Amino acid sequence: MVSPSLDEIKDKLTGEIGNFNEKLWDRLVKKIKKEYGITIFARIGYRGPSRTQLYVFSQELSKDEAREFLRRVDEFFSKMEKLLARCYSRDMVI
Repeated sequence: MVSPSLDEIKDKLTGEIGNFNEKLWDRLVKKIKKEYGITIFARIGYRGPSRTQLYVFSQELSKDEAREFLRRVDEFFSKMEKLLARCYSRDMVI
């Protein structure tokens, strides 16, 4: 299971949404497939002591930004041949 970084969800400095590090992801996918030969699932992480990926997605993105992030992440992971388990907060309508 892999997860986009906090800054890939929303860059803290620039505010850019869904800017994925393609070289890093490409290396990660190749390494996992080579060493383990398993299916890779991507999700928005929610464990941690404070500011998690799910927190950034559900609390720091506006509804429009969340829609845009989901569009971009779906496009990116489809291109990378991964699946994205979409996580929504209960009060968010997308």
